[in-house]
Amino acid sequence: MLPLEKRIAAETDSMDVLQIAYVSLLCVGLISSRLSLVGMQRGVHHFNMIIGLIGLIATFATLTLIVWGFAFLPWYLPGGAVLTGSCIANFIVTNANFHDWYAVSPIPDLITIFGSVHIWVWYWPF
Repeated sequence: MLPLEKRIAAETDSMDVLQIAYVSLLCVGLISSRLSLVGMQRGVHHFNMIIGLIGLIATFATLTLIVWGFAFLPWYLPGGAVLTGSCIANFIVTNANFHDWYAVSPIPDLITIFGSVHIWVWYWPF
């Protein structure tokens, strides 16, 4: 058994890593959602039903990440992460470069889905 000071330091370090991972994953999820949003605005439809379903699940996974953040972390971290991630997604995914991002859209979708499942399974807040 570790002394109390070492256990507290280890928990603090793991919490910092978790917060960084959460903010990064939420930014990827918001980029994924922005891709779906710009695609709908431009009238782009997925010809592959599986890719469309993955995009829908990724958008839902992004929403569950926001819920998880408010349930598990201090309120200002998910709030700031949503604002920051939304700004980053708006700057990265624009109408001008949409087709470049659209070609790789399943990658951020899958990262969001797997990361969300990992966070919900390993860090159940309830």
